[in-house]
Amino acid sequence: MKKGNVGWLVLAGFILLAPVASEAKMMDGFYIEGTSTLNRDAWNLKSYLEFGSGAEAMTVGSGVSAGGSSVTAKVDSIRLPIEIRYGLSDQLEVGGDLAFETDDGTPDGSANYFDGSGLQRFRLYGKWNFWNDVAGMAELSFLGDKSLYYSSGSLDFGLKFIYGPQLGQGNLNLNLGVLFKNGTADFATGNPKITNSMRNYATVFSYGIGYVYPYSDRFTGVFEVAGSSSSFSGGSGIDFNDLLGFTMGGRYALTDRFGFEGGLGIGLGDGSPGFLLKVGMDIMWGTVEEYTSSGSSSSMRTEPSRSEPAQTTRPARTSTTETPAQAAKKSADAGGYYEPPPSRSAPTAPATTSAPAVAPAQAEPSGQSAEEMLGQYVTDASAAFQRGDYVSAVANYQSAIRLKSDDPVLHYNIATAYFQQKQYSDAKTYYKNAVTLNPSDVDSHLYLGYTYYYLQDQTGAAREWKKVLDLDPSNTLAKDNLQSLGGE
Repeated sequence: MKKGNVGWLVLAGFILLAPVASEAKMMDGFYIEGTSTLNRDAWNLKSYLEFGSGAEAMTVGSGVSAGGSSVTAKVDSIRLPIEIRYGLSDQLEVGGDLAFETDDGTPDGSANYFDGSGLQRFRLYGKWNFWNDVAGMAELSFLGDKSLYYSSGSLDFGLKFIYGPQLGQGNLNLNLGVLFKNGTADFATGNPKITNSMRNYATVFSYGIGYVYPYSDRFTGVFEVAGSSSSFSGGSGIDFNDLLGFTMGGRYALTDRFGFEGGLGIGLGDGSPGFLLKVGMDIMWGTVEEYTSSGSSSSMRTEPSRSEPAQTTRPARTSTTETPAQAAKKSADAGGYYEPPPSRSAPTAPATTSAPAVAPAQAEPSGQSAEEMLGQYVTDASAAFQRGDYVSAVANYQSAIRLKSDDPVLHYNIATAYFQQKQYSDAKTYYKNAVTLNPSDVDSHLYLGYTYYYLQDQTGAAREWKKVLDLDPSNTLAKDNLQSLGGE
């Protein structure tokens, strides 16, 4: 049985079996895009090294081969893409990559097919998560070395449809794409029988399905089947093979911002490598810095180590004797701002709370001490929050945290200001800081759970709500939210 026939059987089986896998982070696969985009002002640098062997790129008939007999051109390749992405907003990201490639091709008398090294492509793209689990992607690629198997054409334009629903505790990613390639390849060095018309690039249709499963906070498994039509038109004695491969592996996050990945693949279509090994790394950074026990990352911490923090208060807690629906209505009537989670797999009308604020401190006319500066920042942050200027509130809370980085309430309040702006990744960072500084605080765990939920990480949400119940077994909000997620 040819690899292509086996590939369709595996793909069909994968689709049938995927639903039995046990909703979590919206994450990309190795070669398949997820619908999630970077948070606003976040950066992501990723790179991997891929070794592939035994791809049967094409069959050259005896009439056009250099040696006079039919040749199956096989390719062993090494690829090194370096990619950077940037979040323009919570729904839109842009990026680009440089990819390098080395091919060890097949000799044919005086000719050699797909043998060389150089730049595979320079690519620019934009990705828009425009509706729930649906995203679109557009890209431009150029500057590729035309002798390489995976090279871009003179100017390639691609469109991709991405569907990424939650499935159990993981995420299912489905991609359908089209890439319009332009120009003529140069893969047949030394064989004048293969004319330009035989070396034209072809429009490529791609597809793939993958499943990303979070086994723990640190380790995520990736399983995917992806394929495409050949990027070469061929004809007149030259037949190119389509690509289809199965890849499985995982990612391990050393920190929230740095991790490694690795995977193994097998070729299911003749045009794909028979065996593939991939190793890579992933780095994220942005404007938000997480609290560490060593204190603030800024050099501006000048307050006395024993100084008292400015007076701050937590949001009023919803009574646990109320039902979540009653609490939500009460909060809405009082001007509360927490939205119920999305209707899909949502906690049953989870309760909301009124907007957190800090009690205004008495402003000092022109105070210069750290304590006076801290009080002024808190006062300005509170006033900005109350008038709905959450950007200014964040800026003032950040200044306050530089002076008092170990105050959990400041981290809690800045998290809530981010939450108001629906910047859930930033909110998560500071709620995590709050629970690091005060692990027994119920509210911080509760609302950290909400940020995980809005980021489509139900595993993380459930974990935080269980911690709420460990601290406060009578907490109705956590109970009802866990029940809605199918938990205890």
